[in-house]
Amino acid sequence: MFRNVEPCSGLFDIEIPIVNGDTTAVVIRRLKRFSKDIKPRQVVSLWRYLDPLGGDRKLIGLKNPLENNESIPDSAQFKVDSQTGKIYLQNNGNTFCLGGTIVYRSSS
Repeated sequence: MFRNVEPCSGLFDIEIPIVNGDTTAVVIRRLKRFSKDIKPRQVVSLWRYLDPLGGDRKLIGLKNPLENNESIPDSAQFKVDSQTGKIYLQNNGNTFCLGGTIVYRSSS
């Protein structure tokens, strides 16, 4: 699930498929195609929770909604474990579990 944490933006949670080997650019393009509320000229960035299990359960701060998140770089690749259904992020030799929620931010 992809979640927008920006207050008063009009963008909400959306589910899109992630395929093994997808890059950040491919996932952002797919997110823009599935969500018609994201305008073509808006810049979308992806973020991951620092705590993949409990991160999406914490209250979001109004002043700093991305406080418990880390930006997903453009060079990262998504890996999907089809047996467990978990999604992993691979970047510069490091692998991170993403949990069930990825945060996105859209800005003009």
